Amino acid sequence: MLLGPLVVPREAAETARNIVAHPTQFRIAVTGFLFYSLNSIVLLAAVYVVFKPINQGACSPRIVVSARLCNALASQLFESVKRAASR
Repeated sequence: MLLGPLVVPREAAETARNIVAHPTQFRIAVTGFLFYSLNSIVLLAAVYVVFKPINQGACSPRIVVSARLCNALASQLFESVKRAASR
């Protein structure tokens, strides 16, 4: 919902202008994605603990994917904060 107004399909330049014009909205959206990813990891870890006696391999790939997504989002967030601080 937050990124919808900023992203213009097939128009990278317009999308970039929208993000530069509304940096707070972009940061809130990225922070929301990061929060969602962290919550997914916690939830999947809890499900893993609950179902570990039944099937150990069921949740492991999902935890890894969520952790990678979280890492990518955190990297993007810190990079955008670093760029904004250098201006």
